[in-house]
Amino acid sequence: MRRLLASLFLVLVANAFTFGTELEEYVVDTRVSEGYSVVEVLTNVNNYVSFRSLLEASGIYLQNRAPFDIQSDVSIRGSRFSQVSFALSGVSFNDIQTGHLNLSLPFTVYDIDSVSIQKSGNSTIYGSDAIGGVINFDISKEIVEGVNIRSYVGGYGLFGSTFSVSKGFGVLGFRFSFDKKTSDGWKFNTDFDEWILNTTFVSKLFGGEFVLFVGHIEKKYGASLFYGTEARESEVGTLGIASFGFGKFKVNLLAKSAIDNYIVNISSPTTQTNNHVKYQSVLSVENTFDFGNYGSLFVRAEGRGNIIDSKAYTTNGETNLLGNRYDVPFGVVFEYGFSPIDKSSLSIGLRNDIWYLGDRVYGVVPSPSLKGYYYIIDSIKVSGSASRFFRVPTYIELYYYDGIAFGNTNLKPEEGWNYELNLFYFLNEEQSSYLFVSGYWRDALNVIDFADDKSIPGLRFEAQNIRWISGGGVEVGLNFSHNFLEGGLLKVFYSYSKFDSGVPDNYTFRYDKYLEHQANLVVYQNLYGFGIYTLVSFRNRFEGKDANGNLLPYTTYTLINAKVSYELLSGVKLFVEGENLGDVEYEDVNKVKMPRRWIWGGIEVKF
Repeated sequence: MRRLLASLFLVLVANAFTFGTELEEYVVDTRVSEGYSVVEVLTNVNNYVSFRSLLEASGIYLQNRAPFDIQSDVSIRGSRFSQVSFALSGVSFNDIQTGHLNLSLPFTVYDIDSVSIQKSGNSTIYGSDAIGGVINFDISKEIVEGVNIRSYVGGYGLFGSTFSVSKGFGVLGFRFSFDKKTSDGWKFNTDFDEWILNTTFVSKLFGGEFVLFVGHIEKKYGASLFYGTEARESEVGTLGIASFGFGKFKVNLLAKSAIDNYIVNISSPTTQTNNHVKYQSVLSVENTFDFGNYGSLFVRAEGRGNIIDSKAYTTNGETNLLGNRYDVPFGVVFEYGFSPIDKSSLSIGLRNDIWYLGDRVYGVVPSPSLKGYYYIIDSIKVSGSASRFFRVPTYIELYYYDGIAFGNTNLKPEEGWNYELNLFYFLNEEQSSYLFVSGYWRDALNVIDFADDKSIPGLRFEAQNIRWISGGGVEVGLNFSHNFLEGGLLKVFYSYSKFDSGVPDNYTFRYDKYLEHQANLVVYQNLYGFGIYTLVSFRNRFEGKDANGNLLPYTTYTLINAKVSYELLSGVKLFVEGENLGDVEYEDVNKVKMPRRWIWGGIEVKF
């Protein structure tokens, strides 16, 4: 406790005497589909070593299974990891096997121009999985000539290095990036080794814009008790996207391939090894038709192709695990926005997803939405939305088995409604400083989780539909961008969530573990060459009920992360960064201990 208080005191003292530059902006009324929710756009992405630390600073709850983006589950407003949509330049690319692997991102912080975080479901635009929210990574289209190098070393045998070089030729440009990080691990079977290689090509010929990005990632890591056993996992993946835009017309082609190899238990490695080979492709065409005073219409047509070939290698030989599966869904989106009165906007949207071809057949799934906002005065804005969502089961939820966990081919898709009401008070004309209050509610049916059947002795988890889950919460926040000295940004965030569920008899579900209370204090500052970033995050997690229906004790902990940098020369920075400075023993996922205090430091060069 004394270490925690001492660390917190030092952080607050440092923050009291330094100031910084503005690192974040708020999106106000961008596209028809994104002007109504609590949407943050993080711009100075390359100030972070990992995307995980960036997301946590924005109030996203990452149920970490390992640090440094090796593996984490993402939860927004009490959602499960499979209920958050990940997108690259507006095209979703969620893993078709399982949402556990969604953060296997083959790009570095130097390749991304911004990360937009929408804390409400948007199945109308992004389709299945966009229940809790959407995290969209925008590939940087502006080629700024130069070289970026970052290298660091730290505790637990940590070594990391990132290299990125960009070159422009008038209306043409390219970028090449490489990232490598390794660690011996903080305890047995928590080591990792990961590398990323990618390239970006940008062309702005004839008034159009063409962007080609191709990235490759390989990582091996000890999945210590991730899934209840001392497992080991390796992933190999390639993700590419080609986008062509001319005015408001845009064509996207995304392709993704991945191999997930999983040794169920390293103490008996020949017992079972799972190998999942996956392919995903997406073709989308979109346009926004502007009707002047009569509003605008956003239209998108999207076709997908998903293929998985999954086998298990056991002491009894090779056998199909998930088998050879495929599906070809198709979606059409219409969203019409207009201004019924001055200083207002109203949007009516409809998406139809067609699931008729392949192993996941669900017919036509509609996702309507209604959104709007109104400026009471120039500094006060109210907004709200109501939107339907759905999520089809993953291949793991449908077909998996390993003797303990069993899929269920009778699963129904998750479905329901999201409701949101927001109030913003802007403190300046640029709207970079604001107070906000957001209330949200989610009514969900047939939510999927692996449950223990109490009528069968021992552990036997089977995928089941929870009859219903209903609940919501409130978020309150302050983003204060100031101009004292060199400027700075202060963020204060608090959220409260509460959900209730109607579970089938004889089953114990693991779903209901979410943050009931969360409070974040984030400060970005710099002064005279020194820069300080601080995140203090308080978490109070609801742990659900035991096998007898009794409430389990809540889990409460506070994390302190910080980074201090010094500009030694123009373009040359030294930095020291640390996580869990309070040295707290904690876990985000049951029985998966996270590292204690971890500190590393290095150098960053830009020229």
